[in-house]
Amino acid sequence: LKLSGLGMPRKWKVCWRESVREMIERRVHSVSISPKEENTSWLPVHLNDLTAKVSHDLLQIKHYVINYYPEEYVTDFHRAISSHLQANLLNKTVDFVELYVLLDWVINTYCSE
Repeated sequence: LKLSGLGMPRKWKVCWRESVREMIERRVHSVSISPKEENTSWLPVHLNDLTAKVSHDLLQIKHYVINYYPEEYVTDFHRAISSHLQANLLNKTVDFVELYVLLDWVINTYCSE
């Protein structure tokens, strides 16, 4: 993000929004993924870590900055998680049990939080 050339205040909101998106992307993509070969429970562990990080961030927003953090920005978390799942999990998730774990997490954990 370039801070030089911010110009008029109307550009500040756009700059802030881009910064928030980038921060969310970094936060979601920073959740480590154990190599499948090293840990047979790599997927449940990763999904648990992802849930913890996103829940923590969203609770912080809810409790401290909800008046300043428009609800539309919460959709940035959904986009980041979708991107993360597509880029990092779907190409690694190959057997039935892993697909079940992923779908179970999406339906019962992610959608409920």
